[in-house]
Formats: sequence, C-alpha cells, structure tokens
Amino acid sequence: MSGRDGATAAALLRGVAACAEPLYAGLMRLRNGLYNRRILPVHDLGRPTISVGNLTTGGTGKTPVVCWLAGRLMELSYRPAILLRGYRTTLSGISDEQAFLRSRLPGITVLANPNRVDGAKKSLRDDPQTNVFLLDDAMQHRRAARNVDVVLINAIEPFGYGHVFPRGLLREPLAGLRRASAILITHAGEIPAVALETLKQKLAALGSAPIFACDHVLGEFAVGKEVRPLTDLPNVRYAAACGIGNPQSFFAALAKLGGPPVVAKAFDDHHDFSLADIKPLLNDVDALVVTEKDWAKISRLPDIDSWSNKIWRAKLGLKFWGDDEAKLLGEIQRRLGK
Repeated sequence: MSGRDGATAAALLRGVAACAEPLYAGLMRLRNGLYNRRILPVHDLGRPTISVGNLTTGGTGKTPVVCWLAGRLMELSYRPAILLRGYRTTLSGISDEQAFLRSRLPGITVLANPNRVDGAKKSLRDDPQTNVFLLDDAMQHRRAARNVDVVLINAIEPFGYGHVFPRGLLREPLAGLRRASAILITHAGEIPAVALETLKQKLAALGSAPIFACDHVLGEFAVGKEVRPLTDLPNVRYAAACGIGNPQSFFAALAKLGGPPVVAKAFDDHHDFSLADIKPLLNDVDALVVTEKDWAKISRLPDIDSWSNKIWRAKLGLKFWGDDEAKLLGEIQRRLGK
C-alpha cells in the first residue's frame, strides 16, 4: 500500500487494488450522500452523543483517547456510557477494548454491539441515569446521530498512503473530514515540527473543524499488583510485544526509556494471544513489556498467573500540546450544550 516495495508482485497487487479503489470510494460517497440527505435513517440515541473515530484503518490510538475523554467527562459531572463495536470479540464475549476500558474506568457502562442504536437502548435500560454516550470508532457508523464528531489523525501516516481502501488505508474519501467537529492529531511529537505544521495546514484546507494535537506517552508499569516507575526499565533485560495498530510507536517509546528490547514482536491488531505467543518471549529476559490493552486478553490465558510477575503492562496516557486539552474539552462541552 505504501509503494515502498518495488517488487513486480507488489506492483501488480497495487494495480489490482487501484482498479477496485474507485468502486469502493464511489460506494462510500453514495452512502454518505444518502445519510447526509436523510434518505438513509439516522437514529437519535436518546442522550447527547460524542463519536471518537478516524479516517483510516487502525493506528490512531482511539482507545486511550476514549479512556481519557470518559474520565474527563466524569470529572465534569457527566455520567457517560461507552458504546463499542466489539471488534474481534473472544469466546468469552468481551473484546480487548471492552476489557481494557472496564478495568480503567470502573463504574462506567461499557457495552459492545456493532449496532450502536441497539447498544444505546440496552445501556439506557441498564442505567437510565446515563446522560451522555461516547461512541468508540464510530465516524463511519452513520446510523447513530451525534452532537460531536472527534476525528483522530495519526501524524505519522495521516492520509492512509493517499488512497481509499483497498489501495490505501482510507476508510472513505478525505471529504469526510467536513463532518468533523474537532480534529485531534495523535503521535504529533513523532514527526518534525515543520511536517506537523504542514499537516495542520492540509487539514485546515479539508474542513473547518478546530485542530488539536497530542502524544501517547508512557506513564508507569504495572507488574502483578505492584506499580513500577519508568526508570526501572533500563535496569532489566526485556522483550516487548503488542497487537495494536501502531506497534512501532510503542517499541520506539520503550527504546527511549530502556534501550532496544532483546526481542520486539508485533502481532496483528486485536491479536487474540495464546500461551504459545507469550512463553517464547519470556525466555532469557527479566521482563516482557506489553500494552494494557493486550494484557486484557493475555490475563485470561490459562496458567498465566505463574508468569504474571514477569509481564510488565505499560500504562499509556495522553499529553496534549499547550492548552489543547482545555480547548478540546471546551469545544465538546459547547457542542453538548453546556
């Protein structure tokens, strides 16, 4: 997709994908047009609604943003409920995002249902005091009405190699950014300042939404029931593994703290971990570092307790640029009518 592979086979695949791209892009334009004209129905969920989504497939860091926003809404006296698609739900009926958010946000309703309208109805039956819905990964879920559309853009690869799926990673044409209420550039510190300014200018030309920037940062490590500071990492021989959309950012952040890992293993996004994945990575190291979202699945593996003291869960948080956090929250509150 990136075009970096110049082999004949890769070029042929890009050619085939390019032939399919206009069809997919055209269907997305038609679909969006039907929703814009309300020919396809848009359903009010019964409470003010915030969508957090993205224009490309994976890698923007939605889950930490949803976690941050839910926490801030609670501090502002809202009672949010989070509605997920539930991508790659396991046999236990829980997706990795659902398990992670429930562990980080006790007391907040977190429901997984590909149909957010049905999910909202169930949420209100379970907790009628809910006064705001937070939709995870819902930019393209047009059936659900929303008051706020927060669109995340990954600074490292913002426009999906410039092509709509299957030729590139764009879920829909760039015109979709006109629907955004706010744009949040993630991983902003991982590109040069000049490139970030150029990206902001391009985004401003594509729509009228205010633009904010943040970085995903490591906060601390959870090991068993203990917490270890980031400064402990350089003192151990460690491996790293993750099944997230942007693994290289995670590995690079760890390398800055403790030097390169002995082994860095990137699994597919939402990978359903097995003991066969984990055990080889624990050989000849003092620690295996994983993300909290991956730990949500790893922790359910049989006999994992015997290994848990060697598995360090990296807690990810957000660091906004300047006063962008306050400004983004202000924009969201304004659109919610408060």
